[in-house]
Amino acid sequence: MNDAEMIRFIRNKYDLTQKELASLLNVSLTAVKSWEGRTRSPSGSATRMLKLMSIKPEVVKALVEVEDSRLMINLPVDREKWKSWVYPSLIRMNLMQL
Repeated sequence: MNDAEMIRFIRNKYDLTQKELASLLNVSLTAVKSWEGRTRSPSGSATRMLKLMSIKPEVVKALVEVEDSRLMINLPVDREKWKSWVYPSLIRMNLMQL
């Protein structure tokens, strides 16, 4: 499986948009688009994270939790708006039950 296929697999497996995946990996949306479009390849650290995400759902859950904490602590963000993405995504990924 090449990088583009792995990224599409991960996004489909966890029902993530390119923007959501970019946020979890702390990369730009442009980076994810270029990886999927095969115009660029992910860096070594991004490749390792993508491989982990493809086989370990708990890694995705941990990334979501870290992103949730980082945004709530460091950025002036609307917490309710963020939760409206985080919790449905976790439920869609079958990583959290209501």
